[in-house]
Amino acid sequence: MTSSAVLFILMGLGISFFPQETGRIFGTASQYGMDLLIMKMVGALLFGFGVINFMARRSPIGGIYGRSIVMGNLMMTLIIGAQFLKFVFRQDAVAGQVWIIGILFILFSLGFIKLFFTSPVEE
Repeated sequence: MTSSAVLFILMGLGISFFPQETGRIFGTASQYGMDLLIMKMVGALLFGFGVINFMARRSPIGGIYGRSIVMGNLMMTLIIGAQFLKFVFRQDAVAGQVWIIGILFILFSLGFIKLFFTSPVEE
């Protein structure tokens, strides 16, 4: 949970406070208007998930505990990872950062699947 919290918080802050620069990295069409607004909203959503994960990092997660947090994270990471990989396979030339982000989100979704189906370990 801590690693996903750190990643989501950093990505969320980066996208929220530097949407034009982030947009240039990923090649968004417009630097103004709706593209910029959507980038800021995505950044805020990632930041929110990061804060939730950070606050839940010491709670028992797995099985029936923290099921809603795990399921929310699983759906977000699985859908984002699948969309990144779909984008990669439909484009002729894709930058390396798109591959890396897609693979990171898929790896996090696999981790959340594991958390969802395992019980927390008692200390």
